[in-house]
Amino acid sequence: MNNIELAKIKFEDIPELRVAAEKIWLECYAAILDRKQIDYMLNWMYSPEKMKHEIEHEKIDYFFVCRDGVKIGFLSLGPYPEVAGRAKLHKLYLYPEFQGKGLGSASLKKVFELASGQGYSSICLNVNKNNHAAIKAYERNGFVKLEAVVNDIGGGYVMDDYVMLAVI
Repeated sequence: MNNIELAKIKFEDIPELRVAAEKIWLECYAAILDRKQIDYMLNWMYSPEKMKHEIEHEKIDYFFVCRDGVKIGFLSLGPYPEVAGRAKLHKLYLYPEFQGKGLGSASLKKVFELASGQGYSSICLNVNKNNHAAIKAYERNGFVKLEAVVNDIGGGYVMDDYVMLAVI
């Protein structure tokens, strides 16, 4: 039922990923962030230049999350340079119609397999403190809160997050 596969994103797929990010963010973050901040963050995080830099220079890989050949979301994973043996899950987003069906957990299982196969023993991530559904999902899958952080992202905006960690 939850046949999740990860399809590595190539440079030519970046525009499709941006469209997916916009659709997901506008639905999922409307109750958490104001529209101006959502637009700012989409432009900041999903510009082709930034994503290309992350892929080429920061060794961050992007994947479409697919279920039975249908793209249901995306994720990105890369090294966490501050701690040897730790990966960082930068993004994991599913379209709203695929949330709450166990597919996020199935996707995290694939992330754990991928990270373990790359020699990582733990994974960290940041999650918005008000994204209660995501926090519960991460906790169900073995993540624990390490700390609360507030990061200035420019434009008068901050990311008010929890840093979470899972040992794999």
